[in-house]
Amino acid sequence: CVKFTGFKKVKRCAWSQQTTHHKPLHRLIDKLSRTTLVLKRWAKNICSKTKLKFHMVLDIIQQLEVVREH
Repeated sequence: CVKFTGFKKVKRCAWSQQTTHHKPLHRLIDKLSRTTLVLKRWAKNICSKTKLKFHMVLDIIQQLEVVREH
């Protein structure tokens, strides 16, 4: 099982924001839409950080291989 730091907090904050809609179905749609957008932004940020770390590790591995060859 993979745990993503901050997921629950981001989800809770997005879901708990006030809505101007009075009808229950419209309130639900608004909350789901908002939560979806916030979680997409959060996931994009997580993926960007992961990609950066991955490329940093690849660079370190390449440097170690060069040192090992000498």
